Amino acid sequence: MITWMQEASKRGAELIIFPELFLTDYLSMTDVKVKPLAQQKDGPAFKRLSAAAKDNNIAVIYGYPEVEVVSGKTCYYNSAQFIDSEGNSLVNYRKTHLWFTDRAMFTPGSEFSVVEWNGIKVGLLICFDIEFPEAARMLALKGAQLIAVPTATIFNSKESRFIANSIVAVRAQENRVFVALVSSCGSDYLGHSSLRGPLGNVVVQAGAEETLLVAPICLDELQQGNCQYLSERRSQLYEDICT
Repeated sequence: MITWMQEASKRGAELIIFPELFLTDYLSMTDVKVKPLAQQKDGPAFKRLSAAAKDNNIAVIYGYPEVEVVSGKTCYYNSAQFIDSEGNSLVNYRKTHLWFTDRAMFTPGSEFSVVEWNGIKVGLLICFDIEFPEAARMLALKGAQLIAVPTATIFNSKESRFIANSIVAVRAQENRVFVALVSSCGSDYLGHSSLRGPLGNVVVQAGAEETLLVAPICLDELQQGNCQYLSERRSQLYEDICT
């Protein structure tokens, strides 16, 4: 990870995003393995990556298995943490919509947060979360301009490719935000990471192989398009979908 951080910094990137559960590998996780591998949000991985972020003047978002004791109960979360270039934690997001393989291991999160970083308002989702329009819309309503989505899509199927190539584009377009889908790759994963612009357009996209994508976030593009959907909403008509 630190080698990638160093390379991204050399190429002028200010933020690097790693996939879901990148510290352990998604497919390596089981309900037995998660316990010894999980870390607290301020644990050894955070300390090392915090120092690397500061040393290389780059922010980082990374996926990891988190453990926390809540009211005397030990809980495990599929989490992603955002560290700025000063080594500070900006937000620690816990996956709110658990895929069926997650449910034996993790407790779902219950909060959506947006933080400001370098003049950009950033929200986080993880993998399956992006398939729910309500999740991305919650972040957009909170002011998100960029939604970072660490993911580890393990099915190279027609539907998986549709989600990566079309659903993610729609989430960007319908909320007028940038969406960065950052996926694990290799023989067991789909890959196809991308950055989508506010019109759903491809800013940059990878194939199935491991690579480092570097692209700008141009906030002026947020005002493009035929309309701004958030301001045109009639929220009083949508109350039933929130129950």
